Amino acid sequence: LADGHRGDTRAAETAFMSAARSFRGAEAWLDSPLGWLGRSVPVLAENLRAARELSHGGRDLATAGVHLANASNTRLQVADGTVRVDEVRRLTPDVVSADRLVEHVLGVIERLRRPFLIGPVRDRVDHAASQLQTTAREGRFAVAAAKIAPAVFGADQPRNYFLAVQNPAELRATGGIIGNWGIVTASKGKVDIGDVQRIRVLNDAVASARGKEPRLNAPQDYLDRYSRFTPMQIWQNLNMSPDLPTVGHVIASLYPQLGGTPVDGVIAVDPIGLQALLQLTGPVSVQNWPAPISADNVVDVTLRQEYDAFTDLPTREEFLGDVARTVWKKAASSSLGNPARLARVLGTVGRQGHLSLWFANAEEEALATELGIGGELVPPGVSDSMLVTSQNAAGNKVDYYAKRHTEYSVQVTPDPGERRASALGQLRFTFDNAAPGGRASYSLGPFDGRFSPGEDVSFVSVYTPLEFSHPTIDGRPGPLEPGRELGRNVFSTYLSVPAGGSSSLSLRLDGDITLGPGGWYRLDLPRQPAVGADDVTVTVTTPRGWRIAEAAGLDVVTPHRATARISQVEREDVRVRLARE
Repeated sequence: LADGHRGDTRAAETAFMSAARSFRGAEAWLDSPLGWLGRSVPVLAENLRAARELSHGGRDLATAGVHLANASNTRLQVADGTVRVDEVRRLTPDVVSADRLVEHVLGVIERLRRPFLIGPVRDRVDHAASQLQTTAREGRFAVAAAKIAPAVFGADQPRNYFLAVQNPAELRATGGIIGNWGIVTASKGKVDIGDVQRIRVLNDAVASARGKEPRLNAPQDYLDRYSRFTPMQIWQNLNMSPDLPTVGHVIASLYPQLGGTPVDGVIAVDPIGLQALLQLTGPVSVQNWPAPISADNVVDVTLRQEYDAFTDLPTREEFLGDVARTVWKKAASSSLGNPARLARVLGTVGRQGHLSLWFANAEEEALATELGIGGELVPPGVSDSMLVTSQNAAGNKVDYYAKRHTEYSVQVTPDPGERRASALGQLRFTFDNAAPGGRASYSLGPFDGRFSPGEDVSFVSVYTPLEFSHPTIDGRPGPLEPGRELGRNVFSTYLSVPAGGSSSLSLRLDGDITLGPGGWYRLDLPRQPAVGADDVTVTVTTPRGWRIAEAAGLDVVTPHRATARISQVEREDVRVRLARE
């Protein structure tokens, strides 16, 4: 399993073959007369039964693993931009069968009478159960992916996807401004990309549609929050919502109104996502750049160096798109390996929001959400949630130098029924701007006479289910604009941070929340994709009469206090279970 998780399915196939031989050997001994002797001995009989069940189940699982690993090594290799959808369809029944086998073996193990098992046997049973629970979850994903992959890759009819190339040096809520775009096509498993153009092409198309202006088809909360930023006329502001499915719906609605072909989904990628693709393809040569671009330098080249290298605006604006198109073309003409390797490399940046997918088809979108690569904000039921986004309003590229810090302290007081609680929190968000400042430039600005070179002016929004009070900016009372979006309260303001400076927003939060079964408080921590990791500190406390019985993702410092310090690069989830003293 470990080899498979790393994407080394050849090693996994060898390991599964070895495991199958070992399990068959154990079965032979347990089914021999020596094994029979213990079947009538109380306690020993139950331990032998556990060993037989593990051996039988292990043999069957290892045999299935050999078959699927071999298929991944040979018939499912992704090369020349082609996914072999015929082989995916042919193997889908085997994937379904393996998934059912895992569930069956897991059920058998769960029915073993653990009180009768001796320590070493019980430990192995528990370890096997834990591994199989993880495998069962992955198996469900594999079954769903195998069933929908042919459609996603255009097996029966071509698919068109809008490619949004985002630049996190100038932040927007889903990651960065959409500076370039293109159309990715998938037909009979073959994936290709056409021209990648500047986003101003779409802005110009809107401006030229006199008398036939497109209609912004978006949820009311999106219109209430972002209409003032004219996202229909300025596509760079279209992704100000932190929820990619919302942004995807807006793009899918607007693009055909400008004469584009209807799209089946949206692919959002930034230079960190391209970095992952370059790990698969190797370096590429890009027109107008003197050296090969690789996984080691692509982020710095596209988010910093290019602004010093290019003096003319068209070349500068097109460069990131040129890199994206070149990397994609290289991927479409290279051998990328088996699906397990692709999932390992691309899954990481997907969960971090640097390569996100939205599908118009509900079943496909549900899988993207389940895999954590859908860029959605709203999670399934949680007690509490905290997201802070910052969006560049200065028009420069200084978010490359930004460092964000969030400190959230909350006291949770359960009600007598232990199903709800009151939460009283304090939030402090600090934005550090390490831009060099001084001399004006394209990357540092200013593009507005009110700002200085390197100054970062950010539209900051706090998403929470709670209400706010006592807001301060740098220790002084400051106004916050209240609103609602995506089923949450959202409070917004502007922070102006000079080059080399820092600014903080603080506010008090309070309200009623729901506890999970057993008294669990769960805090969901979504994250806006950015160039560097965010520093997040969480502290959960309880009042007298209540204690923290256990925690996940936090360290219990005292019976009344649990803390976590997180270098956050993707969505996190922390929990504490509250109990009476």
